[in-house]
Amino acid sequence: MKVLSPLPFAALCLAVPYAEYIYAPSERTLVPESIYAVNGSIRNPKALIGASKEPTVFHGPSSVTLDFEKNVAGLVTIDLNSSASELAFIGITFSESSLYISHEACDATADAGLDSPLWFSFPNGPGNYTAELKHNRGGFRYMTVVSNTTETISLNRVLLNFTAAPTQKLDEYTGYFHSNDELLNRIWYAGAYTNQLSTIDPSTGNALPWYQIINSTDNISLPETVPWWSNYTISNGTSVLTDGAKRDRLLWPGDMSISLESIGVSTYDLYSVRVALERLLDLQKHDGRLPYASPPYADTVSFTYHCHALNGMSLYFTYSGDKDWLLRYWGQYKAGISYALLSVDRTGLANITASSDWLRFGMGGH
Repeated sequence: MKVLSPLPFAALCLAVPYAEYIYAPSERTLVPESIYAVNGSIRNPKALIGASKEPTVFHGPSSVTLDFEKNVAGLVTIDLNSSASELAFIGITFSESSLYISHEACDATADAGLDSPLWFSFPNGPGNYTAELKHNRGGFRYMTVVSNTTETISLNRVLLNFTAAPTQKLDEYTGYFHSNDELLNRIWYAGAYTNQLSTIDPSTGNALPWYQIINSTDNISLPETVPWWSNYTISNGTSVLTDGAKRDRLLWPGDMSISLESIGVSTYDLYSVRVALERLLDLQKHDGRLPYASPPYADTVSFTYHCHALNGMSLYFTYSGDKDWLLRYWGQYKAGISYALLSVDRTGLANITASSDWLRFGMGGH
């Protein structure tokens, strides 16, 4: 991935062992790495990847798909050179997979349909135009720039402000991994980077505007698309670990149990873990039950995810050694253990009666 003002590779390697495997960028202002596809009449598309000083010119309806060559996340800025009409717009669509590249829509965050593009107007003439904070997009590799006007419009470049892991020095890992298996090395670092992408500004959680309105059986087909917003505050603090960069961008204890140990041996961003755990503890019920997920997801009973939250507390203490924190929440931890033990019957096993367990709807039992 290209970055603006990159650090020298040799210096990076001296700072962190095996830094050549780290996917995280060294800077937060990114340009796409390559052009994946061009449709319609476009002159000099290479300007959009920083490979030309001349602007990219769109003649009539057309689009160019840009490839970051790995998943990224953040806010898009368009640098307008000129426009032949005040009515001209530029659209942006996002996709994790090349299978869902489209000039009409982004890949989905709702349970059905495809997400709406971002449309940029240019009321002030040439200059930079940045997407609204509520349209912070997580988890995409491909970005398609779309002109929907019959007029000519030219762009100097498009940039991405990489917003994931907002409090981290992105490529300065405190832990590392290396083996004689190159695939395994890349998998380990891909996992560490995935956790960084899933760590977000708490004010940019998924608003779930269509939760319990749109479901997976709905038939929503183009040209209809589904609006989306990443503007729900899911916790306190300045950074929090979530379940995923694109969806759900919420706190899920089960996902945390998997992510936490990886974070402990890579970036060591235990602050974002602690913020997530404290929000889950804020949501604990009087009977000791911990939440299935954070709002705006509805309160749901889940024995499994309750136990995952308890496990997350244990793992956090294991990696942080923060005894003061543990003592502060020890009473709540014990209440959580007591709640879990209520499900244990004479067999010595937990008998689950709630539906949101074992990842199968309606399934319970021991």
